[in-house]
Amino acid sequence: MPQTDTAQTLEQARLLHATIRKLQRRVGSRMMSAANLPDLDLTMAQLNVMMVVYAHQPVTVKLLSEELGVSPASASAMVDRLVEMGALRREQCKVDRRQVEITIPAEVATSMAACEEHMLGFIAEMLHRVGPELAQQWCAVYERVSQILEEEPDVLRLAEGKGVGNEGANEPVERVHRDGVES
Repeated sequence: MPQTDTAQTLEQARLLHATIRKLQRRVGSRMMSAANLPDLDLTMAQLNVMMVVYAHQPVTVKLLSEELGVSPASASAMVDRLVEMGALRREQCKVDRRQVEITIPAEVATSMAACEEHMLGFIAEMLHRVGPELAQQWCAVYERVSQILEEEPDVLRLAEGKGVGNEGANEPVERVHRDGVES
């Protein structure tokens, strides 16, 4: 890749990263205000856990850890705290008594629905403001990124010192499979 392409790609990556972070902060702050759970005094991380549970419930700690990108031990600790607060419930699975399922209590689910509605409303407003043509392009890009992420089950790890904008950027990227074997 020519140096100008590398510089341009790096600049595009910086812009996308900054914009994604800005969107996350805006959506997060709106979700926090929409959650309307004053008795719980949730952090953004806790609200994120609850949104994942809300979207997939019932969930296991394993599924939750995968969705959040954290270890099962970390996910379990987060769940423990939210159970103590009354924001989540742990119940024995009716189908497999060895499994524990995590759900949101009915009294909290209403607030989570409002939170999700607020979040989707904000995103819909952004799509409206960029216009139908750019909104369609934006969705097409996200669909393609989603496809790429689904096609690539391996966890990519850049070799030390190798990456976009670094010397050696054209060298192969090491792939670490889920079983830890490099290829």
